[in-house]
Amino acid sequence: AYRVLPYHAAISSQRRKAHLEEFVDGASREHLVLVATDRASRGIDFSCAQHVILFGFPRRGDEWLRRVGRVGRGAQGGGVVTSLVLPYQAMRARKMLHKTLGQERLWIG
Repeated sequence: AYRVLPYHAAISSQRRKAHLEEFVDGASREHLVLVATDRASRGIDFSCAQHVILFGFPRRGDEWLRRVGRVGRGAQGGGVVTSLVLPYQAMRARKMLHKTLGQERLWIG
């Protein structure tokens, strides 16, 4: 079973703190999904993160690397990053990913 934990400005700081602590604790028997806005997620890093889903593609490569770096550190380099890209972002995303990852690790479908 999956349980979603929201983490954004529209909920109280106490609830955000409780969700963050539960996510990081890892004691839950459920699969936890922390949903955070880009602004809310700044400065948080998880050793337990195995998958990051980006909604919208960053404008710069360093921003993309900062976001997905959480997964590489959290899953001992075996994490997964999924970027959901709007049509107008596709060319920029393809160029940035190819430059950053190289062709052998790039899959766009």
